[in-house]
Amino acid sequence: MKWYIPSAFSFSRLILTPVVMWLILTARWKWAALVFVAAAITDGLDGASARLFGVMSKFGLYLDTTADKVLISCTLLALAFSQRISTWAVWAVAVILAREILVLGLKAQIAVGRTVQPSWSGKIKMGIECVAITFVILHPWESGWFSLPWSDWMLVGAALAGLQSGTGYLLRYRHRIIGPAEEAYASEEHRWAA
Repeated sequence: MKWYIPSAFSFSRLILTPVVMWLILTARWKWAALVFVAAAITDGLDGASARLFGVMSKFGLYLDTTADKVLISCTLLALAFSQRISTWAVWAVAVILAREILVLGLKAQIAVGRTVQPSWSGKIKMGIECVAITFVILHPWESGWFSLPWSDWMLVGAALAGLQSGTGYLLRYRHRIIGPAEEAYASEEHRWAA
């Protein structure tokens, strides 16, 4: 019975995602923020319960990562569609979405035959994204630096955190992505080019 508790938290995040989107698209901002925060909290609960009960698995890790990306991506798309995000910050949203899709695809490729542990930079990135999105939902137009909303700057911070963690992820698993032979060839070519 213990084995499905972490997965239940991850599945709840997937189930709550369309609820968050509906609340955003119908302009129920406080409820949207409340449900989004509740969904984000389950991200910590699934990992904590998996460690507590000793039931960590490749499926659970991949489900956890997928649920994170679905929640963040769909919520950002709903906010953009409802014009809660300024035109200036759309590029940051595009960076976040592209990073999520790229890393999810790479994890699916790399995870074949092995367990891919989430990195601390990825967890920090998720935290920054959740704070930024909550702020966008509740206070989208509160003025910040250079007359741009604080929500815009938070999205930029989330995008930069995503680029940093995504780059670290690519470097960490590059031998699994391009293969040992290709990596050795690239290193040799770089050495001669230098």
